[in-house]
Amino acid sequence: MTPEVKILNTGYSVSEETSDTYKMNMESLNIEGLCSQNKAMEQAIYKLIMTENNTYVIYDKSYGIKLKDLYGKSVSYVAAMIKLRLEEAFKQDSRIRRIENFAVSTGKSKIILEFSVVTIYGTIDIKQEI
Repeated sequence: MTPEVKILNTGYSVSEETSDTYKMNMESLNIEGLCSQNKAMEQAIYKLIMTENNTYVIYDKSYGIKLKDLYGKSVSYVAAMIKLRLEEAFKQDSRIRRIENFAVSTGKSKIILEFSVVTIYGTIDIKQEI
């Protein structure tokens, strides 16, 4: 005799991750309420850029950007590789569509990135020193 099995819930739905999150003051590193959509995306982008890939156990191995191996390399090489690494890191977030207007300026020991990130909430201008 074979038991009869009844499955109650056979329908599944896939939902997009929300952008609601705690608002972090980037200077004081304090939490100051909540933010959503464009401001939350801006914060998520900066956080991703500032997190070294495959370093912290609290993050998935695919989260962040791989920069550590670029230290000590020529500035022209780093500038060329950075856009590719950013695009790879941003692929992990389905809310990010693409990078536009990518520009790199260099100083003695720093690289300044300026670019726009097109997201499902609009375009966000980013300026980050690495």
